[in-house]
Amino acid sequence: MIDDLGPQHARIIAKGGSASRRRHAAAPTVPLARRALELIEIVAVLDAASAPRAIHDLRTTIRRVETLLAAEPEPAPGDATVARQLRRIRKRAGKVRDVDVHLKALRALPRALAAAGGEDLAADLRTVRRKRQKRLLRAIDEACDHGLVKRLRRAASGASGSVHADPLAVSRALAGVLADFAGAYEGAAPLRAANLHRFRIASKRLRYRAESFAPHPLAGAIATELERAQDAVGVWHDWVTLAARAEKALGTGRGALVAALRARAESSLVKAIAVTGRVAARLATMTAVGSRKGVRKITASGAAAPEAVRLAARTPA
Repeated sequence: MIDDLGPQHARIIAKGGSASRRRHAAAPTVPLARRALELIEIVAVLDAASAPRAIHDLRTTIRRVETLLAAEPEPAPGDATVARQLRRIRKRAGKVRDVDVHLKALRALPRALAAAGGEDLAADLRTVRRKRQKRLLRAIDEACDHGLVKRLRRAASGASGSVHADPLAVSRALAGVLADFAGAYEGAAPLRAANLHRFRIASKRLRYRAESFAPHPLAGAIATELERAQDAVGVWHDWVTLAARAEKALGTGRGALVAALRARAESSLVKAIAVTGRVAARLATMTAVGSRKGVRKITASGAAAPEAVRLAARTPA
């Protein structure tokens, strides 16, 4: 019901037509146009009752729109403003998402740890989530009142998609993703707790760049590998931040719970570094070579790419 969404959200739907009618329209083929319209749909229906998945979708879609906006050959008027609005919303959504991940992690702990402070920590987190959710919705409403939806529609209608339509340009773009990852990995070596989260953020941006060139098979293989590393590092970061939250919320009197969370963080750190190393090794074997007749995909050793892509996609972390 529109009345349940609040006045600002109701105005979004009224301006653009009903959400159901927009979903039935043909999906645009230009990546930026498609993602921008997806984001409008998400923003229109987000409310205080939204599930964790909705917050996750909001964040990841904003990341994808930001990546595609930055890749546009000629920035349109208003792109800088919409980027600033999206960055503020994404950061607020990230605060909510952190709590959702922490609550999920707590539910996976043994019952003995729940009695040792886990239930109190969960209650604290639920209170924090309600406050952060309100701030997020306020940021969305303010952005919508200041033209966010209009600017997203303008970005969608003006998106060029020229790079994605040119096989040689796609080849060069994917080669750039691989080179940037290799540079980031080398620059961060040796990976450790102090720089791992920054490296994950850089890898996440590269993943979104790569996946924007789907259905190119190499784009999917690169994105799959980057997501594998991103997930492993994300698990470590979740345990680290949850341990810090537990210590702040519960004090020093719940040492067993904090110690257990820190132990999970330490073991996840070792795994994250190992997974990332294996991902880097596999990505180092991938190249995309362009020719005038199209794009030929090969590995560094010269093997035919389709098999290499299949192997990379099913190689376990």
